[in-house]
Amino acid sequence: MLHKKTAVLRDSIAAAVICGALGATPAVAQTAFASSTTIVFPVVASTATFTTTVTLYNPNGSDVTVGLDYFDGSDSDPLKSPLVPGQKPCNDVVVPANGSVGFTLASQCTLGDGPHFGPLVASDNAGASQIFGYSRTENNANAGFSIEGFPSADLTTDTTNVTGLRGSTIVAPPASHQTNCFVTAQADAITYDMKLFDGTTGAQIGSTVSGALGAFAQIRYLDVFSPGVANAPAATDFSNVRAEFTRTSDGEQQMAAFCTVQDNATFGADFRIAKAMTPVPLPPPPPPETVVSTVSWNGAMGPLDSVSSYMFLGPQQAVHLDAAGSIYAGASGTFAQVPNNPVDVNINVCYQSVVGGLPTGTVNALGTNVPVHVTQSLSSATAVGSASVSAGDYVVGLCGMGTGPVNKNGNAAGFAVVTQ
Repeated sequence: MLHKKTAVLRDSIAAAVICGALGATPAVAQTAFASSTTIVFPVVASTATFTTTVTLYNPNGSDVTVGLDYFDGSDSDPLKSPLVPGQKPCNDVVVPANGSVGFTLASQCTLGDGPHFGPLVASDNAGASQIFGYSRTENNANAGFSIEGFPSADLTTDTTNVTGLRGSTIVAPPASHQTNCFVTAQADAITYDMKLFDGTTGAQIGSTVSGALGAFAQIRYLDVFSPGVANAPAATDFSNVRAEFTRTSDGEQQMAAFCTVQDNATFGADFRIAKAMTPVPLPPPPPPETVVSTVSWNGAMGPLDSVSSYMFLGPQQAVHLDAAGSIYAGASGTFAQVPNNPVDVNINVCYQSVVGGLPTGTVNALGTNVPVHVTQSLSSATAVGSASVSAGDYVVGLCGMGTGPVNKNGNAAGFAVVTQ
């Protein structure tokens, strides 16, 4: 049995996140692009009622040995929690070249007594081969739901939403549907808020649910409308409800959230991953005279401090000019802050001179200021611009200024074209 240590798993997920950030615009929620060296299943189960079957597909020309890391979750009602939340030992799975392997949680992991549910991470032990993952969770009547395996880089955003939730606080007759929601930390501890909103009016329903989770921990909130969770108004049926999940801890920790809507007649359910905003697509550059080089960037943004001049907010990309020329660039990003104390800031796309390998001097705007009204919910904005510059080395990236802190930003993406 080869059982990876949590620190190694943390490094594996971090590497996958970095590769995803460098490779392309981040894929959020479910997309057709779903292979990775590290695949996350937001929840798998082995209980008296539900069983999950996981299928791994290896599209490569040689066998791949996949390590499994499973973590028992916990419950908002301690009486329903698994006996010992935390990591459980699991055996590796060898997936043959161009083949698939299916297994249950109990067949691969040493679980012990009691109900078990929680996240499962499947990683190529060599860290080189991409795999696909799919799972099906069914009850004893074969009713259930499918959960795709998500590349770990896809589950990296802060504020996410699940829509179309249903439930009731009417005691009798019993509600026809029940909504259960889950929050999961990835490689680092987090704090978070969960809020419910009426999908038509936008008004918050009940109270904010706040919590804290350690690395790879998961919590399930049974019946989110109930007095023990969001404490929604009594004797009310709810439909078209949105659940919003926001990481409130400082830093760039990753979390995943999702909900299941359960049919209380057959106990069938569905699965709804919490989805995040994608940066607005950038406009194409104008027809250049002579293109010297093109570059792009993509990655997480840091906080915007309270500053009166521009500062870079996320990744920057280096450009070089042998002679005087022009830099044309565009960038977009998603912005939010916690606590919810709305502020207005300006963003732009900027450049800065590089001397001796180090950025130096003023961070200069390439375009016109773009105002952004920032609240607790993620909002997206785009800036474009160009400038004539002398021969030399520069860095280019998304920038901002104004009254901070704007501390819960998402991702930034951009490009630059150098002409002479």
